[in-house]
Amino acid sequence: MLRAARDRVFAIADRLVLLTLPRTPCRGIAVILPHGLGDIVLFTEALRHLRAHYRGQPIVLICSRRALAYAEAYLTPERTIAFDRDRMRRDLWYRMRIVCVVARAGVRVAIQPVYNRVHWVEDALVRASRAEERIGSSGTSTFITARERARGDGWYTRLIEEPAGPMHDAERNAAFVAALTDSAPPRLLPRLACPPWHPDAPIGGYIVAACEASSALKTWPMERLVEASQAIAARTGHVVVLVGETKPSQPAARRGVVDLRGLTDVHGLISVLAHARIVLSSDSAPAHLAAALGVPVVAVSGGGMPERFLPYPANGPAAGQPRLVVVDPPWPCFGCGWHCRYAPPRDAAAPCVTVITVARVVDAALEVLRDSLIESS
Repeated sequence: MLRAARDRVFAIADRLVLLTLPRTPCRGIAVILPHGLGDIVLFTEALRHLRAHYRGQPIVLICSRRALAYAEAYLTPERTIAFDRDRMRRDLWYRMRIVCVVARAGVRVAIQPVYNRVHWVEDALVRASRAEERIGSSGTSTFITARERARGDGWYTRLIEEPAGPMHDAERNAAFVAALTDSAPPRLLPRLACPPWHPDAPIGGYIVAACEASSALKTWPMERLVEASQAIAARTGHVVVLVGETKPSQPAARRGVVDLRGLTDVHGLISVLAHARIVLSSDSAPAHLAAALGVPVVAVSGGGMPERFLPYPANGPAAGQPRLVVVDPPWPCFGCGWHCRYAPPRDAAAPCVTVITVARVVDAALEVLRDSLIESS
C-alpha cells in the first residue's frame, strides 16, 4: 500500500512538472541508460552505432552518476544528464528536479534501450523528454508489472520487441539498435585503448582483486577474494592490488598487498586494470572493463541473471573473454533476477555466490594465466 501511494504521488508530481514547463525547441537525440557502469560499458558499441546513424544530431546521454566519467571519456556525448537512480525512486523533490532537467533538454528523439525496464524510471524519463519520437525496449516482465506496462507503453511512439530466450546484453543491445537503424553495429563488444601505468600501481606484475559489485547479493566475500589472490600471487610472484569504490576505514595490512580501494576514479581504475596480469572480480563493471582492455579475467557469478552479462557470447573475440566461475550444475532457482528466495542477511551475498570455493577460483585463474602465456609466446 505504501509503495502504491508513493507511486501515485510520483505520477501526480511528474504530470504537474510537465504541465507547467514551457515547450522548448526540439533538436538532438536523448539516449537513456540509467543503470550502472557495467551496463553502459556493454552498450558502448551500440551507442557509437547510434551516433553514426544520427550523424549531425547532438547526443544527450541520460545516465547514472556512477557511469558519468566513463560516458564522458569514451562515449563523448554532447551533453550528459547524470542522476542517482535510487534517489529518484525515493526522494520526491529530487525526482521533480530530474524530470524538469530532462524536459528542458528539448530533444527530438528519445531512445530507451534498457531490457531491465522499470516504469517509474525508464518509462518516466521517456515521458519527461516530451520528444516527438519516443522509442523503447519492450523490456522484461521481471521488473515491470502488467499494469505498469499497460500505462507505460502509451508513453512511447514505438516499442522494439525484445528477442525471445536468454541472450547476452551486448547481443541484445546490438539487436535493439539493428532494429532501430536497419543495420547491425560493426562490433559487438567494446575495445578500450591501453592508458599509461597508474602511478600508485606496483612496478612489475600484479593481480587486481575487484572487491565490490553493484549489489551485495552478487559480491563474492572479500576474504575469499583476497585469499584467492594471495594464493595465486604465491605461485606467480605477483603483487595483489585491491580496487573498489568504497574506501575502507583501515587499509588492508597484508604483505604483498597494495590497497587502492576508494583511491581511484574510473580513469584510475581503468589504468590499474589495463596493466594487470589477471583480474579477479564478481559479476561487476571491472570484469567488463578488463575484458575491453584485453586483460585476462576470472569472474565469480551467481544465478540471478544467467547469460545476461557473463559468460560472453561464444562468437565474440577470444582475447579478453572473462573466464566464469559459477555453481555447476545450475540451481533450479537460477534466473530469479536477484530476488533471492533464500533471503540472505542484508549486505550478504546470495548462497549461489558464497558456495563458490577459493580453490575453484584459484584453479581457474592459474589455467587462464597459463593460457595467456602460451598465447603470448
